[in-house]
Amino acid sequence: MYQNPSINLSNLLLSLSDALDLASPELSLHQVRTAFISWEISKAANLPPDLTEQLFIAALFHDVGALTPEDKLNLHRNEVENVQPHCILGEAFIDHVLMFKPSAKIVRLHHKPWHEYERTNGDPLIFQSQVLCLADSVERLI
Repeated sequence: MYQNPSINLSNLLLSLSDALDLASPELSLHQVRTAFISWEISKAANLPPDLTEQLFIAALFHDVGALTPEDKLNLHRNEVENVQPHCILGEAFIDHVLMFKPSAKIVRLHHKPWHEYERTNGDPLIFQSQVLCLADSVERLI
């Protein structure tokens, strides 16, 4: 019956990301909106297509490391003092999926403040993580 099934990868990624936001109506489409804000910023900055794709995927799954609905809501409301545990877990989760691996480090660094980087000039990873941080913040303000 289904000898050659085909799956639209974009639809699959968007659906998986949307499922992560089902923890609360307050989170509805948070990661998808964050991904599209990141996408628009990367286009405006003329980021190469491969780096834009890595950033988009990282944004779709940036809060995957927040394991409970309470964790997700507290992050969304800026009620978490130490945001690093969800970044570390998020990186660990997506690093095990081959197609997500290039996005894992962006997830890991998406809450690291700009001034804590030793070098900032020209490193795409730093730029991507800072775009994701900005997009996440903007989305929560909307």
